Amino acid sequence: MSKLDILIYNYTNIQELIRFMDQKAGALLVVYGFLFTATIEFAKNLDFINPFTYSNDFKIVISIFTFLVGFSLTILLTYQVYIVIFKVIKPREAIGYTQEENSIIYYKHISTLKKNEYLDHIKQLPEIESDLEDTLQKELSSQIHEISRIMAYKSEKFNFVLNILFLSIFLLLLFILLSNFL
Repeated sequence: MSKLDILIYNYTNIQELIRFMDQKAGALLVVYGFLFTATIEFAKNLDFINPFTYSNDFKIVISIFTFLVGFSLTILLTYQVYIVIFKVIKPREAIGYTQEENSIIYYKHISTLKKNEYLDHIKQLPEIESDLEDTLQKELSSQIHEISRIMAYKSEKFNFVLNILFLSIFLLLLFILLSNFL
């Protein structure tokens, strides 16, 4: 197996990992949809009391606490959905290239060129096979580095919302329990 084969394998593997991460994030959005639905359904049946006109201290405390838990849950779920959509699923672009660099395999660079300019870049590739392989290795290595950074970022954000998911589920269960007292 040549260096180029290894680089192509790594590139493909990391791209698949990114695609899989995006699929997991999409599935997580479905879970958040269920959590939002459950929160709204239980909130529909609530009658909050005015603490200034009611004399039962227990009901006042439960009402205020239920409101705070429901409000916190809604904010937390909204924040998590924001992270999943804008930090995990939203496509990332490479940031490790300088303005002068033009990759022959990075889509953003290719899309900024006119067709003839891109063809000229391809024509300027070395004719000698060993030089061409070195050029391709450099290009693929740069792309592997960029997509590895993207994958690490997506993984970090996904793990963060996955950890908070348990807090959201706990708050939802607490909200359901408290709503049964009102």
